[in-house]
Amino acid sequence: MDRFVAFFWNVEDGAAAAQVNAWSEQLLRQQDAWLIALSCPGLVLLARPRSNGSLPITVSDDSDLAIVGSLYPRRRSEEASKSTLGPAEAAQILDSGGGALLGKYWGSFVALWRNKETGAVSVVRDPCGSNPCFRLRTPRISILCSYLVDA
Repeated sequence: MDRFVAFFWNVEDGAAAAQVNAWSEQLLRQQDAWLIALSCPGLVLLARPRSNGSLPITVSDDSDLAIVGSLYPRRRSEEASKSTLGPAEAAQILDSGGGALLGKYWGSFVALWRNKETGAVSVVRDPCGSNPCFRLRTPRISILCSYLVDA
C-alpha cells in the first residue's frame, strides 16, 4: 500500500498553515522516511518511499498536481508506468476537472491538485477505489490519508 498524508486549508488562515507545518515536521522527524511530495499554498502532500526507494507519486513540473499510486496510460503504445506528467498532460487533467485522468489513464491512484486561481483543492480517486483514501476534518484543516494511524 502506498502511504500518504495530505493536508489542505484556506491559504488565508495563518493558524491552519502553522498547524499543518507542525504536523508535517512531526511526520518528517519519524524514522519512517516521510518526504514532502508536493507543497503549495493551501496544500501539502507527504508520502513514504516504496521498498525500492521510489516515491509512489506522479507529479507535474508546472502545476500543483500530484498523483499517489500507480498510473498507466490506456494506450498500449505508451510507456508502462508514468512517474512524471508533461505540462500538456497535466493541463488536460486540470482543465477537465479530472475527467482526462479517468479517460486516458488507469491504475490504483488518488490524485490531488490545487486550482491556482480559486485556491480550491480537488481529489479524484481511481474508479475501483483500490487505494485507500480516508478523509478527516478539523475545524480549519482537511486531511486525506491512506492509513489512519498516520493522520
